[in-house]
Amino acid sequence: MSIFKSFHQCRYAIACLFAMIVVGSVQSAEAARRVHLLVVGDTQDPTIGKHAAFDVTAVMDLFTANVNSQQLSKREVSTDTPPTRETMLQSIRDLNIQPDDAIVFYYSGHGLYTKDGLHYLATAGGQDLTQRGDLLQAMQASGASLSVLITDACFNFKEIPPRAIRQAVPGVNVTSPLFQSLFFDVDGVVDVNSARQGQVAGTYPDNAQGSIFTKSWVTVLKENRQLSLTWAATLDQTAVKTRSEFQKVYIEGEQVETETGIVLQRTQEIVRLKLEIQRRQQTNPAGQISKSTEAEIDPRTGSVTIYQVERQVDPATGQSKIVRRTPSGSGRAEVVVADDGTAYYRYNGTIIQAAKSNPGTTPPAPTPVPIRITRLLNSRWTSEYTTEQGAAITAPLRIQTSATGRVAQGSYFPLNDSGALTQVQVATRPASDGSNETIYFLIGQWEFSGLTGWFQWELYESNGRQHFNGNWGFLENGKRGPSRGTWKGSLQELLEPMNG
Repeated sequence: MSIFKSFHQCRYAIACLFAMIVVGSVQSAEAARRVHLLVVGDTQDPTIGKHAAFDVTAVMDLFTANVNSQQLSKREVSTDTPPTRETMLQSIRDLNIQPDDAIVFYYSGHGLYTKDGLHYLATAGGQDLTQRGDLLQAMQASGASLSVLITDACFNFKEIPPRAIRQAVPGVNVTSPLFQSLFFDVDGVVDVNSARQGQVAGTYPDNAQGSIFTKSWVTVLKENRQLSLTWAATLDQTAVKTRSEFQKVYIEGEQVETETGIVLQRTQEIVRLKLEIQRRQQTNPAGQISKSTEAEIDPRTGSVTIYQVERQVDPATGQSKIVRRTPSGSGRAEVVVADDGTAYYRYNGTIIQAAKSNPGTTPPAPTPVPIRITRLLNSRWTSEYTTEQGAAITAPLRIQTSATGRVAQGSYFPLNDSGALTQVQVATRPASDGSNETIYFLIGQWEFSGLTGWFQWELYESNGRQHFNGNWGFLENGKRGPSRGTWKGSLQELLEPMNG
């Protein structure tokens, strides 16, 4: 049986518009900032305590393995007794915070929402409630220049087995680039919960992997530990992984009790309650060497060169200058066209800069959309899409415009059910082979069983018949997420526009 927790929703947008991206970071042994990590798990709870214990272990180990031990202060709060509002707030007050320091407060346990819409952490069997805003207020009142509050809060009750035994993770003497970027190079407030209000947050059924959100977050930070990513970027990756893992574990969704009745939850969306971050002014002392890894791309050829870069602050000017730049690898980037039509370079799975035209070239003139293509906005199709698990679903569909409209709407019919197609329109882009050919698409949004997403179908002709082949994905905070499956179809007949 599964265990769940309650939350909110989240999303991000990466904008890599640089000719160069820093994928390393300053490794200053004398950096002033210390990260104060407070980890709270309702490990004494008889029903979800072992899952919380697993989460606590994962987060403690994560920071131990990624933050210079000389700059890390960590504490697990209330290990022998259930955590309470007072013990959590007192753990913040007891910290010896300097103005340049950061606080990271992580919680795994029960949570609930009240009619006032506020989110509470529920400990001591639900008898002790802590409003998350009180924790954030105490963190900011401590004087720390960066406050990070991450909660993985549950409210469904199931039996779980004893805590797994683990091996101790050795500390490190150099902070990893990602943790430098997230916890040392910025100031501000980060407040994140693992599911949006009205949702539950899942755990793995085998009782050996903890909570879906925490495992996803920890995995994202581990996989990207050598990159200098932003909070927005890491939260976006965590949101994608959390939703994907939830749908893998709960293939048929999960029934959730709400104030208005039982609803079927098919996904889990993390939420950024507050994300107000600004980069800190670098305080590299005069004469001190800082090291980073950088990637440089030639937009004419797409070739990528990786450099190990050393910088030093000039005592006379206070400005940082490069003292050594050593090539350490090379390769070729691929051009990726995002769903909004923006082109990016991708190298080794990482977006490194927005693709730009060669200097001095003139963009091609817009290509008018042929009437034969716009006629497809009033049509009936056979279609088939694949689920995230790889199952092929047959879904006949039809779309139509009004008599004067250029945007269509319609329906599709999978598994004796129906979904809606909205904002369907024609889109174009130049062919990627350098020819003058124009590629035509039908793009739009789908709605099904309370979920919303996007689709993009590339149109082509074969044997005198119109077909499409494309992809679909979910909408995340109104923006297109990554592709989740394929969607193909063949034209059955052209229709007349709807009246009106």
